[in-house]
Amino acid sequence: MARRSIPRGVALGFAGLLAAIATADDAQPTHRETQSLAMADVSKGGRLAGFCLAPDGRLLACDSAGKAVLVLSSEGKRLAQWPLGLVPQAIHAHDDATVFVGGRGTVARLDKAGKAVKQAELPRGDHPVGNVAAIATSGKDLFVVANVGFGFSIFRLTHDLAEPREIVQSLRGCCGQMHIVAKDGVVYAAENARKRVVSFDRDGKELGKWGKDSREDLDGFGSCCNPMNLCFGPGGELYTSESQGRVKRYTPDGKLLGLVGLPKVGGGCLNVTVAVNRDASRVYVFDQGANLIRVLAKR
Repeated sequence: MARRSIPRGVALGFAGLLAAIATADDAQPTHRETQSLAMADVSKGGRLAGFCLAPDGRLLACDSAGKAVLVLSSEGKRLAQWPLGLVPQAIHAHDDATVFVGGRGTVARLDKAGKAVKQAELPRGDHPVGNVAAIATSGKDLFVVANVGFGFSIFRLTHDLAEPREIVQSLRGCCGQMHIVAKDGVVYAAENARKRVVSFDRDGKELGKWGKDSREDLDGFGSCCNPMNLCFGPGGELYTSESQGRVKRYTPDGKLLGLVGLPKVGGGCLNVTVAVNRDASRVYVFDQGANLIRVLAKR
């Protein structure tokens, strides 16, 4: 029987498909899970609502049950506890001397010892301001995203919590989750209900958006609502975390740089805070269901 040949165009297309599959199969994470920082070890009865990584390497964790901020070493050792007059829901360390914490419709500024030096209510419009979901800073600007009505709004304030202004409205988030980061005057929002990252200038003008719904492609966001959380890496790259634990790296304009890690996170529409240390050798991922922080180390 004569051997049938495959047309050249079909062969090239098939080869391309195999190459794409091989690339997807060979997408190995750059980090692996090595440690878990359990809240039970540092605060009996405490409940973690979120955390941030301070510039000096300390972890600042919101203990919502204890109405306090827990100060931990990078290895999870308890260093201090800062009592608050509000239930902390979000935290951001601008520098080693200035920390911002958000509660329900409220934001507070703490000094380096954890003392609240100022507290302010976010401005009420047609709807009351609910839970604060995230806080970010860029230059002299403070950005706060909070639940307003059936969506989320981004507010801009000064570091002294003055001149509050609602700059973005009607962002769509799942189960009370909406995360933001800011850099060089640009605010990036993980609009998880729309499977995308959206960027805005300091006045709320939309600059761009990227992301797609996909359970197969590594550069897409699958499951119910993703990406959940964002952070910047030391080289200015944008890290994204998903509700099933997957962490990836992108350029700020959405080009996939690679898979970072696959920590064991319970899943669901929960806060999956991600933070990266100065040399990207360690990545911290919040597992809200298990009440702990999972640590990924570079391979």
